[in-house]
Amino acid sequence: MTAHRRSSPPGSNPALSGKFEFGWPDFHEESLRAMHTEPRWLSDCLEEADGGMLLGALQVSWPRRAGIPRGLLGDRVRAAVPGPSERVLVVGSTTRYVGGALVRERTDPWASSAVLRTLARRAGDLAAEQKATLVALAVPHGQVPILQQAWPTARCAPCDLWATIDLAGATTPAAFVATLPREVRYNWRRDRARFDASGLTLDREACSDELLDEAAGLVADVARRNGVDDDPMLVRWRLDQWCRHSAGRVLCLTVRDGKELIGVCFVRVTGDLVDAFEVGLHAEHPARHTVYATIVFRATVELATECGVDRVELGIGHPETKAHRGASLTRLWNVVTGYPR
Repeated sequence: MTAHRRSSPPGSNPALSGKFEFGWPDFHEESLRAMHTEPRWLSDCLEEADGGMLLGALQVSWPRRAGIPRGLLGDRVRAAVPGPSERVLVVGSTTRYVGGALVRERTDPWASSAVLRTLARRAGDLAAEQKATLVALAVPHGQVPILQQAWPTARCAPCDLWATIDLAGATTPAAFVATLPREVRYNWRRDRARFDASGLTLDREACSDELLDEAAGLVADVARRNGVDDDPMLVRWRLDQWCRHSAGRVLCLTVRDGKELIGVCFVRVTGDLVDAFEVGLHAEHPARHTVYATIVFRATVELATECGVDRVELGIGHPETKAHRGASLTRLWNVVTGYPR
């Protein structure tokens, strides 16, 4: 097993073929591409390989200047670090709301754990060299014990719940809904009946400049309702960057009242999954709850079955609502070690 660091932007990487136990290869490459255009952060990638086959990868990032930059990533870092710190080393993806490492699935589960442990120790060594606070954001629950072994002084705090819908081989939305418990099937039928009675229109649209202009305010409205003061101009820039750098096929699931956009879910289809990135809703529309259920659950599952993929990643936020539509929930943790003053 050999260790590598890669600072150059990624291209087509055949070493990423195959199945990975933690993380998604497409999103790993996508995150690296995006970070090489980020003016406030520098990024590198720690890799473990066997011959030409990638066994695991862990992204590390640090500010170009002293202090923690403003912006979405900087705000998440400041919220995770309990004390003042002028130097930080951020571990894991910086473009998604779930972090951790990418680790290849092996016949021997101890081999996968060993790769993750090695990557974590290398990140710890790098943080020690830089005299930086090590910050791993939104780490999936299954990786946390191994990070704690590699970082004995680490402090862990729960931060979010990550929601996933597993279609379990269903080839139509009806077949998927039929596998759910009775009370969950009732929620699906009620959501559909309310939408059908609303007179609203569900569609799929390209992520055009015009649509981004319409959607930015709606996404900012959702952020404000969740306690985050997000500026629509910054939201539009972030959505545009996501559309430009995303792996796979990108599109928008939309609901309109006449010509007015009242709901949008930005999604991509890649590998064996549909990934929901951001949701925007009209804050004052009386049908906003029905619109949310339609674009986040019905429309994503319809898209997944049409594309022949088995999983819908719904991300963070509203975990109870997602669980009541058949999603499974994974606890995410912020793991922080070393508090230089």
